[in-house]
Amino acid sequence: MDDFDKKYKSVSTWMKTNMNVWKILYNRYSERKFWVLAHIIDAYTKTLFHEVLEKYKLEFQKTSHMRFRDETGISRSIFGLDMVYNKKGELKVINPPSFWQKHIHKKKDYSWECYCGSEDEKTRKQILRFEPYVFCVNADPKGKKEDKDEMRKFYQSLFPYKSPFEL
Repeated sequence: MDDFDKKYKSVSTWMKTNMNVWKILYNRYSERKFWVLAHIIDAYTKTLFHEVLEKYKLEFQKTSHMRFRDETGISRSIFGLDMVYNKKGELKVINPPSFWQKHIHKKKDYSWECYCGSEDEKTRKQILRFEPYVFCVNADPKGKKEDKDEMRKFYQSLFPYKSPFEL
């Protein structure tokens, strides 16, 4: 595993998180496939959720005190991937749109499954253009106040009314 860490030391924090989760799951299940979860839109039963919490109690104790996420914060990935590796969840592989679909021709009534981006104009344009079912905008700690303000306006234009579960 030391070679693994050396080889991938320059990858993003998110990818390091996924690699750390994979190492934990590999030690438990000997599963060699490496999956990177984009986003999980699943409902877990309370029983399965508690099962994962108990199964990885020691790993969670190491990171539960963290205020901000880093590559050691396994909770973002371990719930979904454990469900896949122990065969209690179904993995759905979503192929990204082709170059043609993305840049030249968007079919009528075509929506992306999900879209991930940053707090920038490109992300806002892509979300409006491709109408994803789910999107994730990652906060940029080095982002400009203007971009953050524009994102707030963008969110408010997309979601002008509070959802029933918002306070």
